Amino acid sequence: MSDSIEYLKKIFGITTECLNGGVQILKGQCKCPTFYRGNTCEDIVCANNGTLVKIPNLEPAQYVCKCPHPEYITGKHCEFVKCMNGGQLMESGYCRCSNYLYSGQFCQINNQVLNIFN
Repeated sequence: MSDSIEYLKKIFGITTECLNGGVQILKGQCKCPTFYRGNTCEDIVCANNGTLVKIPNLEPAQYVCKCPHPEYITGKHCEFVKCMNGGQLMESGYCRCSNYLYSGQFCQINNQVLNIFN
């Protein structure tokens, strides 16, 4: 309900308050927290190639992040990446696999199993 009220205030220019934890730095300008942008921090930003998807049948429109590879990438903004088999997360969003036994973006591919079939 409060999201709807804030949205209507913004549309009709009733307020320049910052949304989603943003901080007003000048009149009409907000410093947005991570994963938000826009004049009043109204827009959601998805990390790790997440895509913004509209929630059906809601007015005013609301959006959520849909994460690629949801078994490995999670969080409200797709901000959490799970590396498998001892892999370590790099700034690029890929995992550095701990040894040659595993590969793949999330170190999820067991190369030993692949070698059995070669």
